[in-house]
Amino acid sequence: MNIARGTINHKIYEDLIAFCKSLFSKNACKRASISSKRQLERQVSLYFNGYNSFLVPYARTGLYFLLKALDLPPGSRILMTPINIAPMLDIIEACGLVVDFVDINLLDYGPDYNELREKIAKKPKLFFLTYLFGYVPNLGEIVKLCKEYNVPLIEDISQNIGSKYNNDLLGTFGEAAIYSASLTKYVDGYNGGFILTKNNALAKEIKNHISNLREPNQIRIKSIILKTLIWNLALNDYIFNYLTYNILRIINKLSKKTFDKLLGGSIRKYRNKNIPEFYLEDISEIQSLTIKKNLDQLDNLIERRREYYQRALLSIPEKLKRDNLKNSNRFDTFWQLLIKVKNTENSRAILFKNGIETGTTNLPNLGSLYNKNLPNAKRLKEEHIFIPMHNFLQKEDYEK
Repeated sequence: MNIARGTINHKIYEDLIAFCKSLFSKNACKRASISSKRQLERQVSLYFNGYNSFLVPYARTGLYFLLKALDLPPGSRILMTPINIAPMLDIIEACGLVVDFVDINLLDYGPDYNELREKIAKKPKLFFLTYLFGYVPNLGEIVKLCKEYNVPLIEDISQNIGSKYNNDLLGTFGEAAIYSASLTKYVDGYNGGFILTKNNALAKEIKNHISNLREPNQIRIKSIILKTLIWNLALNDYIFNYLTYNILRIINKLSKKTFDKLLGGSIRKYRNKNIPEFYLEDISEIQSLTIKKNLDQLDNLIERRREYYQRALLSIPEKLKRDNLKNSNRFDTFWQLLIKVKNTENSRAILFKNGIETGTTNLPNLGSLYNKNLPNAKRLKEEHIFIPMHNFLQKEDYEK
């Protein structure tokens, strides 16, 4: 059976219904009602131990409002990990701030702890940490360093929602956190997202900024839902096996460049000098309702993903194993399963020839945009590949 790298966490019929609603329900793609927002914000707050929560159209918008609320002096240095989307840089620089990078490590994909100690000691104004792939880093060390040098921690939990360290949810260790409910995420809401903070004074400032969000562009919302539906159809087990894979194989033979562009995802590498207007549009009714529904199902989804990981682990050679499930203080959610290879491009080609479409992260190494030498971030892109995890895959499939 031909195998896709991932899956959409909606049923196809759910996306069909959502798309029909976006076309025929007059309120679906309009600004979410006050009651819909409040219900979802209460649900998010309840899940995250009573933290203040605020809905935003994108995680990048959440970062923008956080930085505005913090009111940092122009030229302040923001320390961040480099594997993220380019719009995060646009946001930071639009606020008059300066980016500094700390490299990642290739064990738990958190920061390089030795480098973090050196850079935190220089007292940046905050540390913006993006968790990767559902793996949990050493939050004990990270929080200790941030407290020692009085550097606020901002967490990006987009790939790690539901992960825990010492039984505490990621997103509750810092001054604030952001989440992106975009395509393939565990809580996918046709984009949209939220901000979390335990700081009531900061929450008050964020609320002031949130109140200025504009009416969402309905065409943009409809296009996001349609895109999700198309991907859901293409990645369906049976459709991928009999149709999608064979189409990709033809494209690969006709144009390797087109093939690579198609499977490289839609994450742009270029920069915006000005913040696009749609970053400051409000969340829509259908996004709010979808996030609410998928947040209800989050814990069950995480349980299944951990089961898939354990099944895959039985067939992974010992030298490639990274069984964090046995590490009692880290609860990984395994949004992706990575293994080290000699060369990701060659590995992808070998796997694709054998019916397995996969790759590495589509997130860019942002340090390369500044000509920064971040060897681990570079090696992540060149030497680490995703292994598909699906419910239908059994031990013999992983062995193959």
